[in-house]
Amino acid sequence: MKVNTVFDQLLETLAALPCRVHAVYAERVGTPEERLVTDLHSLRGQKLSYFSLVILRQDKSTLVAAQQKEGV
Repeated sequence: MKVNTVFDQLLETLAALPCRVHAVYAERVGTPEERLVTDLHSLRGQKLSYFSLVILRQDKSTLVAAQQKEGV
C-alpha cells in the first residue's frame, strides 16, 4: 500500500495504538530529492510523493513493559 493516499488515516491509526511507536517518513530515497521526516504530524494534509514510505518501530520501553507484564 502506498502511504501517500492514506497518510492522514495512518496518523489516526498510530495515535490510537496502545503503545508508542517511532516513525520516519521517507520519500524519493536514493535520489537527490530524498526527504526524511520524523515529525509525521507536520505532513498532515500535504500532497505526498507516490515514492514514499513510513518506517515504524515500537518504542523499546513500551516493548519491555509489555514483556514484563506477560512474564517473558
